[in-house]
Amino acid sequence: MPSDLVAGSAADLVCIGVGGNDYWAGRTAAQYTTSLTSLITRVRSMLPSASICLNTQPPGNPGVTPNWDTIQNVTVAVATSQNCALVEWRENFPVPNDGAGLYASDGIHFTDAGSLLCRDIGAPIILPWN
Repeated sequence: MPSDLVAGSAADLVCIGVGGNDYWAGRTAAQYTTSLTSLITRVRSMLPSASICLNTQPPGNPGVTPNWDTIQNVTVAVATSQNCALVEWRENFPVPNDGAGLYASDGIHFTDAGSLLCRDIGAPIILPWN
């Protein structure tokens, strides 16, 4: 994360969107934990009053998304230990290929409809609407 993207910012919320590639880049769960925690520490050093939000990923496509539970569990553990808000897509999103048209043909990435559902799940958590 280039510091010039947040330096001088008045952001009061930073959403860190973690994807599977962030974990599968040859990292162990411990290395992923360290990397994610370090990122949060860097954001807080630049924006000390900002809240931070992490997200789990929607259910993985069996055979395409190895160790899916590991990345989810690490993300939840880091969000808890670092006092971050958490958008729980894994528990609130249909599985791939359920016929709802939310996933692209690869069974991993979203269609526009899937992106809108992500927004609808996350908005009440990260926006002060209630």
